[in-house]
Amino acid sequence: MLAIFDDFIKQNPNCKKFEHDDDMQNIFEFLSREYVLTQLIDASEAGKPALAPVVENVEHFFMDLTKEHRHSLDDNFTKQAVGLMVKTILEPFGYVVWKQKDLPKKSRATKFQSASAYRFDHLAPRTMRVVKRIEEIELISDSRLAQLKEMADKSPHRIRVFFTQSGSKVTVQNSDIQLFDDAKIVLDYAVHIERVHGCRNIAVNKEMFEENFFDLSSGLAGEIAQKLVNYGFRFAIFGDFSGYTSKPLKDFMYESNKGRHIYFVADEDEALKKLGGA
Repeated sequence: MLAIFDDFIKQNPNCKKFEHDDDMQNIFEFLSREYVLTQLIDASEAGKPALAPVVENVEHFFMDLTKEHRHSLDDNFTKQAVGLMVKTILEPFGYVVWKQKDLPKKSRATKFQSASAYRFDHLAPRTMRVVKRIEEIELISDSRLAQLKEMADKSPHRIRVFFTQSGSKVTVQNSDIQLFDDAKIVLDYAVHIERVHGCRNIAVNKEMFEENFFDLSSGLAGEIAQKLVNYGFRFAIFGDFSGYTSKPLKDFMYESNKGRHIYFVADEDEALKKLGGA
């Protein structure tokens, strides 16, 4: 089974002071998310420090905590604790510490200069594994395809195509129809866009998502994010998010905006910049 925060505390008695620390638990939960965990393992397989793909996200999280005088990465013990979290999380997958390595030169991290690289140990006890497979994308149902075509052709719901200054192709749709209520529908939509417009950069307004998308406890946002990562699509969701007060949701948006597959932005122009600049 996946490691939990209690495992981290039990394996590292010197970190017991964090046992009831919500901030450190949130960091552990972030590092344990499926789409983050796969990045840690991919980095390990590439011989890089496991933390390298997400180190900037971790530093940004701590920036807010430092302002509130709660935690700081200027404290070496706190940095070591983050590294020990990664060790606990990767252990069930059979990865063991190999050596300390410098972060890639392109990293914009300012607090971490190096981190542990891991190697897979076939003899290490493990309870988890990552399974990667090639699979055929399910065909879109006729009724769903008809709905997508109707929305594409009907003003004001028409899908518009833009070419950014960098040469990237982006589709934009602004609709008041709540279409996206599960991950399969989002993938259907993305596949339809790719087939019709030859485009994987997709911008849509937030009103196209059912409200449970913005309730992280539903699991929908995480499932959609993982689908986008798996199939290589990029979404920018634009609109006014000021009405959402949930800290986990704000953290999710913040972390997503540092990645490459899903963004939360204020308007169409910012969506085009995000999708066109990568």
